[in-house]
Amino acid sequence: MLTVFRDGHGNIDSACEWWCVDEQGTWNPNGVYIWVNQLEVGKGIDGRHIITEVIRTIAKTCPWAKGAYWERREKDDDNRLHAFTRNRLLGGDRNGRK
Repeated sequence: MLTVFRDGHGNIDSACEWWCVDEQGTWNPNGVYIWVNQLEVGKGIDGRHIITEVIRTIAKTCPWAKGAYWERREKDDDNRLHAFTRNRLLGGDRNGRK
């Protein structure tokens, strides 16, 4: 699915390609996890909080999701998986506390 985020003037801030996957990471429209495949952030946009906004929006779209994960690809030395739990998806801190 492609989700586009716009500012108050209708300009695109960011766009994200994501889909539901099962426990093995295979696409499944009823999957319990969200794979964030690609996120593009517009020039001049503060990207530090965009992923949180994207993940929260996805969590509202897929209320059954247990969590979301993605691979960080912009740094050659940091190609590891990152993840948000369900509580973090809905606005808690790193430990899921609100």
